[in-house]
This record gives sequence, C-alpha cells and structure tokens, in this order.
Amino acid sequence: MLTETQKYRIMEVVDAAMQQRGEIVNSYSQIEFLFADLIAKMRNHHAYEGTITGMPFRPESRISVLTRLLSMDGPLKRYHDDLAPLIEDFKQFEDDRHFLTHGFASASVSPESNIILEFRKFAPSKDNQWHISYRHYTPAKFKYLRESISEFSHRALLVFRRVYLELRLEETDVLNP
Repeated sequence: MLTETQKYRIMEVVDAAMQQRGEIVNSYSQIEFLFADLIAKMRNHHAYEGTITGMPFRPESRISVLTRLLSMDGPLKRYHDDLAPLIEDFKQFEDDRHFLTHGFASASVSPESNIILEFRKFAPSKDNQWHISYRHYTPAKFKYLRESISEFSHRALLVFRRVYLELRLEETDVLNP
C-alpha cells in the first residue's frame, strides 16, 4: 500500500511527464509541419513540376517527397547537406512520437520504489492481428527525450529560417520569432 506521500510524489512525476509529453509532441509536430510547408512552397516551382501530385499527409510520405526534392536539380539541392541530416534525426523520434501521441499513459512504482511511466498502444501486425505494444520510461529518460527533441526542433527551425530567407520564400508564422 502506498503512503499519501508516495501517492503525492507519483502525481507530481505524472503531472510533469504529461507536460513534457505535450512539449515532445509539439516539437515533433512543428518539424512535421515545416516539412509539409516547404513541400507546399516548392510544388509549383518549375524544377519540381509534376513531382508533387498532392500534399503528403503521413510523416513518412513527407520525408519521402522532401528527400526526393533534395536530390533533384532545383533550388533545394544546395540545402541537401543541411536538410538531409534533419530528416534522419527526425526519424529517430518517430517511435516515441507514436507512443506519446497514440498511447495510453500510466505510472507505476517498481519494487525498488522507482516510478515507471508506461505507454501502451494497439498496433497491427503483418498477419492483420492486433497486439498491444509497450514503451517504458523513467522520469529521467522522459526528461532527456524532451530535451533532445526540443534541441533538435530549435536547430531545425534555424535551418528552415535560413532556407526560407535565402530562397525568398514567404515565411510561416512559426519561423518568425
């Protein structure tokens, strides 16, 4: 049985984690939006004519289209060395994003009295069966994830701001401080 002090401590950790969860998802979403925004701004450029047939919705689709644009002769090619690493870094957060966006959150206390944050989500398998996937975080690992994606998001915003300025693209409100 947990004491009132232990229950209070767990609630503090859970409250902080849910705030961090929002910050993590927000940082990811900002970059996902900027990928789409850049694609939208390039879709009518003559160098990419016929390449972009519709707005890619899923992050994987946006990554695919943007990667293709970076490899083509056009205004984005000169930014390949800046944007391609951002795309690769972005992919590293994908699994965590799925759990944090679509997962059911709960907290528990381990036998060693450590607080564990658990996220569960349903996922289809290749044989069309459904199973529950789990992801566990310590509060320290969760905080590290938030700090990592926040730093990445800031770095990405700086790169996008420079690309938009140099290409004289209309900036989005996200890029204007």
